[in-house]
Amino acid sequence: MSRHPQVRDRILRIGERIAQLRNDARLSLRELADITGVSYATIQKIESNAIVPSVATVLKIAQGLGRKASFFLDESEDEQGSIVLTRRDDRVVTHMPASRLTVEDIGLTIRNAQLQATILTIEPGGESGEDALLHPGEEIKYCLKGRIEYRVETQTYLLKAGDCLHFKSDLPHRWRNPGPEIAIVVSVCTPPPFFSPAARERAAGRRGAHGTIGVTGPARRRAGRNGQRAVMGRSE
Repeated sequence: MSRHPQVRDRILRIGERIAQLRNDARLSLRELADITGVSYATIQKIESNAIVPSVATVLKIAQGLGRKASFFLDESEDEQGSIVLTRRDDRVVTHMPASRLTVEDIGLTIRNAQLQATILTIEPGGESGEDALLHPGEEIKYCLKGRIEYRVETQTYLLKAGDCLHFKSDLPHRWRNPGPEIAIVVSVCTPPPFFSPAARERAAGRRGAHGTIGVTGPARRRAGRNGQRAVMGRSE
């Protein structure tokens, strides 16, 4: 460890921030290890400040957590994270062919985000899958175009343009587009069910989904090798 206080503090901050983001994303050490390719033991030692990670290791972990590597060292980025403006052309867009779904991230980059806002575009016949979704928190779905059907517990709700559904997400729920045209839905979830594209991949693997996810936009490289990931057969 460096003898210079400022350098030492920055090194200590790396482990603290990794632990913070991992916990915010509700990832275990082993799950983060699977996503990043960095061993469980190494991540554990970094978080406890037992070792100083290499640049390559920080890059891998940052990619897995959906952050720039500079986040773990640069104080200014942490401060700027309290206000984030995302231009239309700068959105991260995730394509999920198996669900006939496109997800545009419009709100998750703020520091310590407590909600996730996305624009969902669902093609006719698109659906979340056979298994019901279930996770802590609550959700709001606002239909901008077309029709979208949500089944929450035993009740079915058909949303048309202008309709809004608000429900507790610890109730079993699923969705599908029963109409002949594309449905566009603004989705807000709190807390964020998927912290980053990497966390979406973890959920996809856990649910046994298939196909590929294609991620576009400035953060495409965060999606992993060749910009491809295993698809999540359903989305929130």
